[in-house]
Amino acid sequence: MTGINYGSGSDDDFVTIKYVQTQGVAEAGSTGKKARIIEIYPNPFQNSCRIKVNAKCAVFNSIGQRVTDLEKGESIWRPSYEMKAGVYFIRAMNDRNSVTVRVIYLK
Repeated sequence: MTGINYGSGSDDDFVTIKYVQTQGVAEAGSTGKKARIIEIYPNPFQNSCRIKVNAKCAVFNSIGQRVTDLEKGESIWRPSYEMKAGVYFIRAMNDRNSVTVRVIYLK
């Protein structure tokens, strides 16, 4: 984010925000190789979400701390009561690929 402030009360202040999707992070429901490795429904979710993966995977919070591990196959992820609402990342890895999918937990 960049910006210029021409002093308080000026109508000429502006901010430029540039958003770039991080390489390797996919939206749940995407197509292609990522969709074959991991499927998540619903996203965003409130109480639980169904995760179907073709590899072992781990769930991380927004600061990179590992929250839980999930085994290959289909499972239901129910965040613990102590977990805060927000963005979580599910990383699935097999012998050829590593995919990270962003999910949103709403309380």
